[in-house]
Amino acid sequence: MKWIKKNGFTLVLVIILLTGVGLLVYPTFSDYWNSFHQSRAIASYAQTVADMSQEKYEEILAAADASVGGKTAVDLPEGKNLVGAFHQPSLVYCDCGTFRTLPSGTFADGAAETIKHGLIADPAFFDFLLSHDMREEIEYVVRKNVEIKNTFVAADEFDRGRRQILNFGHTIGHTIEKNSDFTISHGRAVAIGMKASARAAYAFGLASEDLSGVISQALTRAGLDLACPFTPEQLTEAALHDKKRFDDTVNIIYLKKIGEPAIEPLPVAKLTDFLRAGLE
Repeated sequence: MKWIKKNGFTLVLVIILLTGVGLLVYPTFSDYWNSFHQSRAIASYAQTVADMSQEKYEEILAAADASVGGKTAVDLPEGKNLVGAFHQPSLVYCDCGTFRTLPSGTFADGAAETIKHGLIADPAFFDFLLSHDMREEIEYVVRKNVEIKNTFVAADEFDRGRRQILNFGHTIGHTIEKNSDFTISHGRAVAIGMKASARAAYAFGLASEDLSGVISQALTRAGLDLACPFTPEQLTEAALHDKKRFDDTVNIIYLKKIGEPAIEPLPVAKLTDFLRAGLE
């Protein structure tokens, strides 16, 4: 890239990314963005959601979530997704036939984000997931995921308002990932976070009913382990570095009811109590 800049060439570059690795490649690539523009460069990339032999790539999670929205980021020791950029792919190709090669645990990670989409936006889709095998209905499931997430992204591309609702379960989930040194998968961590957020929202009087039971039913049915190995105090420390923290508050995403999400700026001083209420 330095050679391109030095010699003043125009670059047309197409990057094809398998699964969700755009989360890694584009932030690194974007460090050179200004140099590219000075060289009159044109850059685009395509994401493909496909299988690579039997390696543990999270294809269904990518199809359900990471492939839509142009959000790219990398983790730091201080927390999840703290450095990144927004850049929309030129196209996204989902080969649903490859998902049958996935180990059950990897498929379950994608199921967590799928269930999340039903919870925040489409009660009928959530009911469908409670009574159908996702593997048998994979094309419909992927299409619904893309439609739901695209609705949020189109309304708030740069994640300054409504798009934050897509982070339901993620504030707690990201703290679990960090505390595990990222050995606990994203899907499992978010699943624990969704259940805990629902229980805590009810305990704090934000929701009129405790939805943690039906949420747990859907997540357990999908094969997700909902046991949290960390204390509220351990999770609080990590949550203080979460990207949804603003000064002395952390934006908590919760459900008033299924299909009716809300954002609550929770004072940092109450965060440990909120986590304790969710994990009890």
